[in-house]
Amino acid sequence: MARTRITRRSAERIKVPVGKVRERLRVARLTNDLEFRMRSEWLRLIDLGARQTGSGVSVKLRGSYRSAFIATMSSRGVFMREGKARGPVNELFGPNPANDINNHPDVFLDVLADVLQSHLMPRFLHEIDRLLPR
Repeated sequence: MARTRITRRSAERIKVPVGKVRERLRVARLTNDLEFRMRSEWLRLIDLGARQTGSGVSVKLRGSYRSAFIATMSSRGVFMREGKARGPVNELFGPNPANDINNHPDVFLDVLADVLQSHLMPRFLHEIDRLLPR
């Protein structure tokens, strides 16, 4: 439940469809000191609906990238040359959901606190009540 809510909030903040965030966001595991660890990959611009234009590449909600191009190298993606020469070509990426979570912990801690308060705490109190003698 917490993962679902964090995924939705992250997708809302970085302006990406929830499904794209869900398939890349991984919960590592809770450590001994109740630390929540998330990992994810950078979202590729080609997966965000990049399209070739006359001056470069345009991506919805991300803007345009002048002099970028869509090509198939090791995989299909959005690429840009480093200089004027034909030299090195780098793939361009969009946001990283786990990076957003790491950079704005206060937003996501509120989401976790809401889940704890609305679902976990009542369940915990119910179980304690069952264990205590009447």
